[in-house]
Amino acid sequence: MKQSQPPKLARALFEWYCGHAKVEDLIGDLDEKYYLYLEINSPFRAKLKYCRDVVSLLFSYGIHKRKREASTGSYSTSNFSLDMLQNYIKVAVRNLYQHKYFSTLNVFGLAVGMSVSLLLISLVSYIKTYDNFHVNRDNIYTIVTTRHEGIEELEYATAPIALAEKLKDYPEIKEVVRIQSGFNEEIKMQQGDIPLRGYYVEPIFFSVFTYNILRGDGDNALTKPNSIIITESAALKIFNSTDVVGKTLELKQGGLLEISALMKDHPINSHLKFEVLVSYSTLPVIQKSTNDQWTKYRNQYLYTLLVDDAKPSKLNEYLEDVSKSQYAQSAIKVDFETEHLDDITMGPDYNNAIGPKWDMSGLIVFSIVAALILLPACFNYTNLSIARALKRSKEIGLRKTMGGVKNQIFFQFITETVVITLIALAGAVLIFFIIRKEFQTKMVASSSL
Repeated sequence: MKQSQPPKLARALFEWYCGHAKVEDLIGDLDEKYYLYLEINSPFRAKLKYCRDVVSLLFSYGIHKRKREASTGSYSTSNFSLDMLQNYIKVAVRNLYQHKYFSTLNVFGLAVGMSVSLLLISLVSYIKTYDNFHVNRDNIYTIVTTRHEGIEELEYATAPIALAEKLKDYPEIKEVVRIQSGFNEEIKMQQGDIPLRGYYVEPIFFSVFTYNILRGDGDNALTKPNSIIITESAALKIFNSTDVVGKTLELKQGGLLEISALMKDHPINSHLKFEVLVSYSTLPVIQKSTNDQWTKYRNQYLYTLLVDDAKPSKLNEYLEDVSKSQYAQSAIKVDFETEHLDDITMGPDYNNAIGPKWDMSGLIVFSIVAALILLPACFNYTNLSIARALKRSKEIGLRKTMGGVKNQIFFQFITETVVITLIALAGAVLIFFIIRKEFQTKMVASSSL
């Protein structure tokens, strides 16, 4: 007589429900129990008990755990262990070494794209740091001028020096400093004439702006005519020494300037670029003119230091009243307005503006370009990786034959991708640090031409 077999429908239902989960051991246990049931029960009752056991397993935690492990490919805690990760990394490095041309092309393309993007992003970040070293940066404003002649409108970063006296009457202004450009002189030395460039500034300059005085008294260094503060780099250029306080400079066009203080070179992210600062009271001596008329505002700059919580809008209203009063009888109309220190570099491009100019739209364009450069590099990397992966079908098939599951193979390829990306990132960072300073200097210099 043929021995009774476990019910096929119940086994098929169990296998279908378990899917790809490893349940061969459980099926064996069910069959073994079925034959035990047959020894003490009829075939019908044995099949009923078999179906009962199947239903019990279907709702058990063990089956749910095995199904979850099958979906993630983690049948044991060792599948994604440190040893497995180390093995994947070794395989990735070995593949890179075995296919040098492919690896070099892939890594180099991705590294170049990353480095260019890093350079553009760093440039945007660098521009945003302009003048952030000034202690009073939040309260420093410059005065800009708009000249209306018929339908023509000209905007200047400069303002009449005479306006300074009116500003001193405004109660929310703590300090007003006058700056005039135009000091481009040659110093007579035994080794030849040496050019110097800088500004004429008032003694209050260092109460508004933050620059480091190394030798001498910064507060009183510019109180007398023919006084000059010189930077470290200029001192080394002229005297090959920084022990220069008290020495005199002879101008090629005539006149002597006494060095009253030595200061540290201004930070590279300063919109004021200079080698020397000359006392404002020296202007009548060198230029034979005071330029204090209301009609002259081509090379004079006014900076104001407002008190805390002052409202620039109120100051703009005051400036509007001043302009109406001073130009009431004039054929031209002139308006004055404040501009915050942060907006000098990133604001409108006024005539006679000092330092580099970048508007917000330009920074946005640079950010978009950075993304557009990185995107093709990523596409190129992906295409090359796919082309290479298509040639590894035998390796994938062998791994599946040896028991590897989908998620394990996927994790291996992800590991190789991470290894390549990290190598490319290291190369990109190296390129970035090598050329960053020169790149930023050239780009900022070109923006101020």
